[in-house]
Amino acid sequence: MFPILGIQLSMSGLRQALAVAFLMGGLDAFINGKRIKVALYILIGSTFHQSAIILLPIAFMVGQTFSIARVLACIAALLPAAIYLLSDRAAVYHDRYINEIYGEMSSAGAIYRLGLLVITAILFEIYRNRMAFMYPKEYNLMRIFSLVSFSLIPILFVNSVALHRLIYYVVPMQAYILAALPGVIFANRRDSRLAQTGPLALYAAYIMVWFSLSHHANVCYVPYENYLF
Repeated sequence: MFPILGIQLSMSGLRQALAVAFLMGGLDAFINGKRIKVALYILIGSTFHQSAIILLPIAFMVGQTFSIARVLACIAALLPAAIYLLSDRAAVYHDRYINEIYGEMSSAGAIYRLGLLVITAILFEIYRNRMAFMYPKEYNLMRIFSLVSFSLIPILFVNSVALHRLIYYVVPMQAYILAALPGVIFANRRDSRLAQTGPLALYAAYIMVWFSLSHHANVCYVPYENYLF
């Protein structure tokens, strides 16, 4: 995930990069069943980028058996608090991404990043029974973020830049799922190891195409004069 988290996020949005870093601490706490730590990590992350507060409902899912009803109940319970904590930024986000009062905003690459998320989520859903068997501690968190990946699709039709920013919060668990999938799909160890090169090759191609064709990359990133690009 270095092309997305290391280059595109950390070189362009340090505040959100810090929020994602704290979220990753929260994800580790989730897997280890530490609900209060999950909430604290997300709350601390939201002090750097307030949008991270929308992930607070996952804290209620720690230690719970996954079900759609429980997820919806957690969202209903904590979403009002998240909206309240986000209230002073909500108007800014509405003006920026909905009304576009600062000018038209679009991210041409958001659809491709979303596509990679959705493909990963589809593969997870196809093999989710095996995932639950092989990764019982991690399954709930992977399933939550798989569903989150699908829920991001409508945002593409609202504002691609907003989608682009929200995707950063899902990418860490996408990486986790991608790392787990080869061993789940292929019983043969040799085939599994070969399949592990697939995501690496895909994201290597992603960053090469992005640097080669993106106007934004050419204007904002290439001037760093990296010897490779």
